[in-house]
Amino acid sequence: MSDLSGCSVSPRINQQSTFYRMGAVRKSSSLEERLHYVMDYELWQQVLFRRGTSGVRIVPWELAVFRSHAESKTTLVPHLFLDELASLLHDMCAHTDLVEYGDVLAAGHRIVPLRGVPVNGSHRERVRAMTVHFLLKWHHTIHSQRDFRMMRMFRSKGLPTGELSAVQRERLARLDDQLRAPG
Repeated sequence: MSDLSGCSVSPRINQQSTFYRMGAVRKSSSLEERLHYVMDYELWQQVLFRRGTSGVRIVPWELAVFRSHAESKTTLVPHLFLDELASLLHDMCAHTDLVEYGDVLAAGHRIVPLRGVPVNGSHRERVRAMTVHFLLKWHHTIHSQRDFRMMRMFRSKGLPTGELSAVQRERLARLDDQLRAPG
């Protein structure tokens, strides 16, 4: 597997069937204990940004099945899940000189300090793509004044979105329609 950007920007991590060598976990300083909803995603980013995809192996058979149910943490408190994702991205934006993108995330989410993923200026475009993906995946439909303020800030700053997929372009167009409403 060599698509490092794809693994970072829109990863599909099957937590139950993702296995790490203990050395990779130790180099990542174990788990970020301030996280409760996206610990696996943060560890995935730690390993990817430290080691790349050279050690990632995808097997063509199912090892586990994800169960989405009414009592899952993600279903019960989705805003906490999103706040943690936004906190991770906010930190990555701060370390790649994407402060304005971090400001957008902070306008819509409760940001908590984290240990940090080892990113630097060379990761800038990947972190920007990750942040734009997050915003368009989770906030392309306005549900609250906070969403409205955050996404209006995102669009009014004229921040580059980079290359977008057809789905992302459609979401951006719908978002722009919603942002035309007085608010």
